[in-house]
Amino acid sequence: MSNLALKADNAFLYKRVENILHHLETDNVLDINVNEASSLTDQQLLEQLLSIHTRSTYKNDKLIKRLEMQRKGQKKFISFLGTYGGTVTQTKYAELAGVSRQNISAKIKKGSLIAINEGATPRIPVFQLDDKTGAEIYGLDIVNLALQAQEIGPSMMCTFWLNGHGGLDNLSPRNYLQKNPNKEALQQVIKYAERVGQAGY
Repeated sequence: MSNLALKADNAFLYKRVENILHHLETDNVLDINVNEASSLTDQQLLEQLLSIHTRSTYKNDKLIKRLEMQRKGQKKFISFLGTYGGTVTQTKYAELAGVSRQNISAKIKKGSLIAINEGATPRIPVFQLDDKTGAEIYGLDIVNLALQAQEIGPSMMCTFWLNGHGGLDNLSPRNYLQKNPNKEALQQVIKYAERVGQAGY
């Protein structure tokens, strides 16, 4: 991206933020003063502004509560992924995996690569790469397709990969396949993937 295009993008973003703050002020709902704002971190201030904007936009206590609970759950989930390398852009993931950006887009569409919505564009959880080889975990695409067939969301798919399982020597499917990159181990993981969402799984 050229410097000129980058400056235009930045100017657009600054204007959007300015307009949001102006509307909140005009509607007389920007109920945070300088003293309060100065004691908050940048992250806390943005979260406070988002909360004010949500209350101003929806004006429905039940809906607002549900949205705030969803936001807290998403924040907790992103923090959980952070302990496993977090998430990266599709371009960065392609670079790390040593494949093309188009290859990554195709995998996301097919369902063989987990992508999560963490903003305007989907991001890729890094845990899908093998710690030792840097390539994708052995059998990743096959297991992800088996998980997707269970009609579960990306967060539940991530949880499956990262939580320990008694039938896999108490290892997570991720660690189990990194330790045993063979067909027998893969079949064992697929067996459990096909049961996700059923009673007891």
